[in-house]
Amino acid sequence: MLKRFKAGFTLVELSISIAFIAILSITITVLTTNIIAAYQRGLTIKQVNTTGMNLISDIKSSIANSSAKNLTDLCSSTYGDETIRSACENDKAQNFVSLSRSAEVTLNSETIGTMPVQGAFCTGTYSYLWNSGYYYSGEHGVGIPAIKLIYKDGDGAQKTLENFRFLKLSDPSRSVCVAMTLSGSSAGVGDTNYTTGLTQFSNEINISGLGIVSDTPIELLNPDNEFDLAIYGLAVARPAQDMLTRNVLYSGYFILATVRGGININADGDYCAPPSEYSSTTTDYCAINKFNFAIQANGE
Repeated sequence: MLKRFKAGFTLVELSISIAFIAILSITITVLTTNIIAAYQRGLTIKQVNTTGMNLISDIKSSIANSSAKNLTDLCSSTYGDETIRSACENDKAQNFVSLSRSAEVTLNSETIGTMPVQGAFCTGTYSYLWNSGYYYSGEHGVGIPAIKLIYKDGDGAQKTLENFRFLKLSDPSRSVCVAMTLSGSSAGVGDTNYTTGLTQFSNEINISGLGIVSDTPIELLNPDNEFDLAIYGLAVARPAQDMLTRNVLYSGYFILATVRGGININADGDYCAPPSEYSSTTTDYCAINKFNFAIQANGE
């Protein structure tokens, strides 16, 4: 009489198999998530670097086509007081090249320090106006309002632009920096105190009475971009001029970063807050970089 054996898994073997499959599934999920996260982080860093280099290229083109000839001339045409005019000329009219303003910034209801939050850079062909990324993240608070620009278009109509991040506009007379410098005092044209490193100016920059801007200002950092980038500081040193060739060298830097990420440029080492502090997901990364430039203008 033949004995029949029933084939199959025992309960222990089945439990081991299920446990192995579960561990394997978790491992694959974790690896896949990490790969996606690493890929997205790489894309974010790449986007910051690519955008930064594009901005340098744009600034380089603006400076290369500019002239310093009318720079110190602005001291004479702007200031009636000889002492103020002399101070302006001795400073190479730095306020008509670059200005910035700082304010206290809060992150998650805590003050993280005084940060540069807005400013301008006037090249003599185009001018750039910027508002910090701190204005565009709900996790941050800034002690002063963002800059608004009031200008006239080619038809002479007065327009107002606000909520911009990095604005470029045709401005051969450097009217943006002139208006910002003069708005730093209530005394008016001719009596305005000339201060190196001006830190106070109106949040409404009105250039409508200083000239007509024929081209519509351009936003260089599209807020609809998925990486959501903004400027966190821009400074330009006093232009250096070669007395023989009359060429002018501009040098400076800007900080570009994502709006998300709890950015703190005063931090030591890690400028991005830990993901848990800004509700980041595996595809929502913070990235920051500083870009230095040294560009020669045509001179006089």
